[in-house]
Amino acid sequence: MKIAVCDDDLQELAGICTLIGEYRCVKHGDITYKAFDNPIELAECISNGAYFDMILLDIIMPIQNGIETAREIRKYDKNVKIIFLTSSSEYAVDSYGVGAYYYALKPVNQDNLFLLLENVITELRKQEDSIVIKCKTGISRIRLSKLCYCEVINKSIYYYLSDNTVLKSYGSFTDLDTHLAGFQNFIKPHRSYIVNMAYIDSISANEIIMESKTKIPLSKLKANEIKNAYLSFPFLGREE
Repeated sequence: MKIAVCDDDLQELAGICTLIGEYRCVKHGDITYKAFDNPIELAECISNGAYFDMILLDIIMPIQNGIETAREIRKYDKNVKIIFLTSSSEYAVDSYGVGAYYYALKPVNQDNLFLLLENVITELRKQEDSIVIKCKTGISRIRLSKLCYCEVINKSIYYYLSDNTVLKSYGSFTDLDTHLAGFQNFIKPHRSYIVNMAYIDSISANEIIMESKTKIPLSKLKANEIKNAYLSFPFLGREE
């Protein structure tokens, strides 16, 4: 889990980071964190492509308050869990307007922070069967159950989802293939495509026809392998 902590009070910032370090030692968790004493630097970091699972964000800061910072962050990442930290409850309503995960009053103590970390980790585990990509609209999390197929064109990767959404990103198609190979429902019928077998309608001699009627080329060298994989695929239905 990657955590960002932002607070202009250096003592409070150091205390929270210390508690995160203690949690990591106690739970032996794979957790990293980055501290910011300036909300603008945090927003710029995310706009430049940094990804965090969780942000602990102070609301009352002189340069830019936490609500305004959260609005900036949401332009690039709609999935990160934002936890607001404050000594006042007056911003509670506004905090949920920017998709806050939680609203915690200061001072932050060990019991409250440890419980919060446990809850976020539990939520993240529910999202393990997903991938996170950076596209023009910001950072998006794609649930693999909704991913029909991927296509690489030049150096761009296109993700076709079951709701007809198409997302475009840049990255290594080889790395994507390696990652998706760990899930039994994904196959690579052609060097430019990765397909979710749950969305296949039929397979002919030289192409795969998706439920959307999209035709995807099938390499002759891989035809038998792909057909056998599809025949043995335990189709149990898709999550709606």
